[in-house]
Amino acid sequence: EAWEDFARNARSLVGNLDRLGYWAEIRERLERALVAVREQLDTPKLEAMLLNGLGMIAYKRVEWERAIAMYEQSLETYERLGDVHGMAKTFNNLGMVYADKGEWDRAIETYELCLETYERVGDVHGMAQTWVNLGIVFRLKGEWDRAIEMYELCLETFERAGDVHGMAQTFNNL
Repeated sequence: EAWEDFARNARSLVGNLDRLGYWAEIRERLERALVAVREQLDTPKLEAMLLNGLGMIAYKRVEWERAIAMYEQSLETYERLGDVHGMAKTFNNLGMVYADKGEWDRAIETYELCLETYERVGDVHGMAQTWVNLGIVFRLKGEWDRAIEMYELCLETFERAGDVHGMAQTFNNL
């Protein structure tokens, strides 16, 4: 139980301290937690969460290949567990890496996998965010009509959900 608490607390650092830039310290704790989970516990979901956290830290440090490797390991674990939400979030994270690397076609492919995964579970907000991300990539590629199409799909989704904040962000993108 102590090992599991340690691992969960290490994982929560990604959401709390990374905004302050303590990436090296967070990475060290996540790596220690991952070793503990692998050696002391049999909790694949927690392992996948830690790998995702390590991917996020690598992404923020512009360590593209490390981020991709961490996300791919996380994705394999989520797939093995049948954790569709975990898979969708990881596809989204991979898409962000490819987009920021300038590998736009790879980002689009990954976001499309993300979208399919969110559609399977009916996660409306996840779908809307993925359309925003696709819109951003199409905009970066100079494919204005496709970007507008993605933003309009997003806007329709936020309107149906009554998400005024999401609508405002989408209008900004449009």
